[in-house]
Amino acid sequence: MLANQSWPQLIQFMLTIPEAHPILLKTLVGASLLLFILTPIIIPILLVLLPSDAFTRTKRSRQKSLPHQFLHLILLVLKNVFGVLLIFLGLFLLVLPGQGLLTLFVGLMLTNLPGKKALLRRVLSVQGVQKAVQQLRSRHGKAPLEGLEGSA
Repeated sequence: MLANQSWPQLIQFMLTIPEAHPILLKTLVGASLLLFILTPIIIPILLVLLPSDAFTRTKRSRQKSLPHQFLHLILLVLKNVFGVLLIFLGLFLLVLPGQGLLTLFVGLMLTNLPGKKALLRRVLSVQGVQKAVQQLRSRHGKAPLEGLEGSA
């Protein structure tokens, strides 16, 4: 239906969405404000909690703290669902006020998607990002992340 529309018609249609769905708009604005406040807090915590060998080890250590495999499966599904929701919200925040890229990053860190480790390694290998992350980790007494290009 929308593929046959001209640009002015498409823009007009998009401008009518907030009027047609006020609850959706309020929800997205609320989530945008909440993530605008929480993302600068959550990202440093996740980066400090990340094991230093997260990008060099081939197999993750098994969590033995959960006695039941079923409970572990439920928590894994919830973590991935929350991560995917953050990824979608991050996509919305790219055009709404908020920190879309950081929200996408947090969502990606929470999911178990193929290629996630390589993508995160690539983002964290950018010289300015790597320097900031390693300084943050060192301030909190954590070892530098291993396996990033250009890291010592």
